[in-house]
Amino acid sequence: MLHDLLDPFLRTWADINAGPHAPLAFRFVLQPAVAAFFAIRDGRRDAREGRPFFV
Repeated sequence: MLHDLLDPFLRTWADINAGPHAPLAFRFVLQPAVAAFFAIRDGRRDAREGRPFFV
């Protein structure tokens, strides 16, 4: 029963660690990079406009 619950997580972790040619590998690099780009861009815009820090 426990194995049935953990199996999807173990397969996902194995796919992530399979290397640069693994399924979804590019997404795990691209998604945080795009999110950081937009966060920095919007943070700089807020600072220029004098808006308070947003968490």
